[in-house]
Amino acid sequence: MKTSNIFYALLMGMLITSCKPTDYTQEAADIPVIEAFLVPGKVPEVTITRIIPYAADEADSIAVPLAGLDVNLKIKGSDYILREDTAGSGKYRYPADSMLIHPGDTIVLHTLYHGAVIESSTVVPSAPASLKMSTDILYYTSGNPSSWLSAGEIDLTWENSAADFYYITVENVETSPVALNTMAENMPKFGSSPPSKGNQFRIGMRNVTYYGTHRVIVYHVNPEFAELFDNPGMSTVAMTEPPTNIKNGLGIFTAVYPDTLYFEVKKLN
Repeated sequence: MKTSNIFYALLMGMLITSCKPTDYTQEAADIPVIEAFLVPGKVPEVTITRIIPYAADEADSIAVPLAGLDVNLKIKGSDYILREDTAGSGKYRYPADSMLIHPGDTIVLHTLYHGAVIESSTVVPSAPASLKMSTDILYYTSGNPSSWLSAGEIDLTWENSAADFYYITVENVETSPVALNTMAENMPKFGSSPPSKGNQFRIGMRNVTYYGTHRVIVYHVNPEFAELFDNPGMSTVAMTEPPTNIKNGLGIFTAVYPDTLYFEVKKLN
């Protein structure tokens, strides 16, 4: 799956601010922003744009790609050059289907922008271990909103003796899903839980609003990813520098390992 798409809204909300309100000038905007969510078994991709300053007007609210850069990944002592997949896109990919990324690897990003070295590193996490669900069906009594609270639950568990971070998403994957009741009509098909160091998550009717097949993805994530959800300075009252693990830039360079399970929501009658 395209992991970066899942986190796009979160990342854009983080990057639309700068460390403090500032005049919108070319100099203020000329800060590189890195977006990379590396996944084992997927071709590595890194998106690089310019920052959107806090004082930018609506016409300048779209991030400008930084094209023509030399982007390098170092893995196990070997260098891999990423190429821009489309001229001017600011999206850089490894030009082969080789599976470069494996659990436990340390990956270092390196590029130059206006003479400054842009660097970051991350360690690829392992797959969620011993992941299982207590059941794969939730039943809901059609036409009875009160049954929302008594339709059963699914206990999602995994092994986490190291107290690492895990991030959970739940999404209805039906093309034209049927809402559970009138209160659920037009509600989102997708939900998520902030990263935690736990080893369980309970799925109930608070997590679903439609009948049909649901996809649950458990991501083993790194601390730099979890920090995106823990930034109390990001408010309309006070703007602080957004969390980042990029030297001489902003954004996030990280790796995640997702595992996927499915369950059904069915009518009881």
